Amino acid sequence: MSFWGVLLAIFAQFIAFGICGLFLLICCSSNTEKTYRTTERQRLFFELNLCGFFISFFASLGLLIYGLISSNSSHYYAYLAIPWLFVLTGLCYDRYCQKRYGYLINANFQAWQKYWHKELDKLENEELPKYRYDDVVVFDIWQACPNKQASCIGALPKGQELYSKIENAKEFAKSSESVDDETVLDKLKEFESAVSKVHQTFLNTPDFLGFNSKGSHAFRRKIYRGYKESYPNLYDETQFILFELQQIMRTTIINNFDVKIEDAYVFLQYSLDGLFEEQDIFTNYVLWTYVEEYYDVNPFRLAMELSQMGVKILKNNNEYFGFIEQPVYAP
Repeated sequence: MSFWGVLLAIFAQFIAFGICGLFLLICCSSNTEKTYRTTERQRLFFELNLCGFFISFFASLGLLIYGLISSNSSHYYAYLAIPWLFVLTGLCYDRYCQKRYGYLINANFQAWQKYWHKELDKLENEELPKYRYDDVVVFDIWQACPNKQASCIGALPKGQELYSKIENAKEFAKSSESVDDETVLDKLKEFESAVSKVHQTFLNTPDFLGFNSKGSHAFRRKIYRGYKESYPNLYDETQFILFELQQIMRTTIINNFDVKIEDAYVFLQYSLDGLFEEQDIFTNYVLWTYVEEYYDVNPFRLAMELSQMGVKILKNNNEYFGFIEQPVYAP
């Protein structure tokens, strides 16, 4: 086997890896970036196809190495085409799903977009952009008068409740509060209990974050105050907790509600990002409206109140405690 033949074989494998990367990017992208709503059958197809790709890839690579060592025959190169078959199958099926089911996920988005454009006097003859790139959806609505904002949000499922939560979140975003340790500890207990209830309902598990359904609590009954540098190697565990809650919310909506609620969740999420920017806690507080009756609690409201107090939840040696960043000595 020639040196250039070996290089060609290796290069072909790298090309296959590149196509695999593209395949993974398309198949594993988040649902919010999808142009169609995947079903369990479609997800199973993609998973099996991906497994087939990796199995055939390593099998063809093994056969190629065997051929290079034990034989000068060139037919071993033909096995390099097998992984490509899985890649092309996945890409073609993904493209088919986009054409076949894409209009289903776009219908609600376009209806809300048109209504918002009309209410805000932005309706033009040009074709509407995709909702996530539409300045009217992301920015212009929040510069409109309250009546127009209420009208636009009212077009969504549970619109009045959503708008009320948006107004509450705006007030929280502009406020801060200095409280004593006892008040903070009580609020931590409420937050802890709410998070526990959500996880117990969703996962049917008695324990999460160190506390359980019998009423024990993970947070130490003590609050620390001081500079951020007091605990330089500790991270705010609140972000991890809230991220888990966000994933639970999305999964609950997908599994228990109709597609219009799911579409409204995605549509409003992009819009609220234009209002609250990187402050996901306020966005998720509003979006939790769709699952609040399901869990009978809104942990993001309690998280907002803790944020208003300046409280962070830190973890050290598997123990949690509250920390409020402020100077030790007041000027």
